[in-house]
Amino acid sequence: ENETLIALHDLVNEKGYLEGNQKDLQYTQSWYLVYFLMHGENEKYQKKFMKYLKDLEKEQNLSIESYISLKEIEQVWLKKLRHLHDKSKKSRGEL
Repeated sequence: ENETLIALHDLVNEKGYLEGNQKDLQYTQSWYLVYFLMHGENEKYQKKFMKYLKDLEKEQNLSIESYISLKEIEQVWLKKLRHLHDKSKKSRGEL
């Protein structure tokens, strides 16, 4: 709850899981990033993301940044992630 968000660039370039509480945060943010790329912004990034995944099957060392501009999506993604977090807290009666 009090954790700082992992920067998007660091999140997609992480090799393996982080330790302790950061591990849970990393998982949550990664899950929502995939959801956002598939469904967010009226599926604006879905085709590029699917192409990246398909190409990744052939070449393991591809960077998602070659397909989708992280700078372009970071502000919108973080705003939606924070909104999702606040909504979750509210539904649990924590706000």
